[in-house]
Amino acid sequence: MRKNLILALTLTMVLLLSAGVFAATEIEVWYHSGRGAERAVTQDQVKRFNEMQDEVHVNLVELPEGSYNEQVQAAAVADDLPDVLDLDGPYVANYAWSGYLHPLEDYVSEEMKNDFLPSIMSQGTYDGHIYALGAFDSGLSFWGNREYLEAVGARIPTSVEDAWTQEEFMQIVRDLQALDEVDYALDFKMFDVGEWYTYGFSPFFQAFGADLINREEKQAEGTLNGEKGIAAGEWFQSLFENDYANPNPPGDTEFINGVAALSWTGHWNYNPYTEALGEDLVLLPAPKFEKQATGMGSWAWSITSNSENPEAAWKFLEFVLQPENIV
Repeated sequence: MRKNLILALTLTMVLLLSAGVFAATEIEVWYHSGRGAERAVTQDQVKRFNEMQDEVHVNLVELPEGSYNEQVQAAAVADDLPDVLDLDGPYVANYAWSGYLHPLEDYVSEEMKNDFLPSIMSQGTYDGHIYALGAFDSGLSFWGNREYLEAVGARIPTSVEDAWTQEEFMQIVRDLQALDEVDYALDFKMFDVGEWYTYGFSPFFQAFGADLINREEKQAEGTLNGEKGIAAGEWFQSLFENDYANPNPPGDTEFINGVAALSWTGHWNYNPYTEALGEDLVLLPAPKFEKQATGMGSWAWSITSNSENPEAAWKFLEFVLQPENIV
């Protein structure tokens, strides 16, 4: 009798499974088609997540990075966003303000909050709610060619506190520009006309004591075009007027090819720069103007307000945001 009962229950379970009653909850995850290594890691994480459990199944959708934001905006208008979205730091506040994102604070433990860098928590927070969590942070600095710096007798800073002053920085730029090997002392990645302009260059305005907006009144008037903002803009413009920087570079090649001496960029160029310069590559802190400032932030994971299964979406995010997966 007992064996017959067990057999009947087993057959019932098989029939229910085949009918999809206990099928895994499916969620759709959109991510940008970024650098090869990052893309491979994301694909591997999804594969391992799907294989390690049978409650949630992730359908991964890769979208081109160049048009990613436009596709997200179009999907939002059509009320067709996925369950999980990765988004670049500069868009977090706008997406949250637009109502595209689902708050995460009910899912994020205090232990997890404390494990993230304060800058990542700040990036993902809007109007008192957590909307996105980045797996890593970035930081802008000047990368330099040691051979050129030594050729002009430039002091090479070894710490943030030891950074060049504005006067010292400008003298080094003039000296580097005078080298026969150098076409442009500075490489500002002007070929990248997306959100790079605000992320990459707002630190210079902030270093002058200005900003893009008045952060209390939420407006640019009087801040971006205030006295310090204009001073920052005039200084930045002068770098191009004096031919220290190329306003129309052919691509991301100037520093690698040795025709630029200093490159303002982030950690993502470490590998190609190291391959090109080897031990001649040096990392330099942002110069001191009225103060020091640098860009930080990253692509981050979020759950959209369209998701009908936010708990299932969080199971996936909780997995990819574990320390071993971040590493």
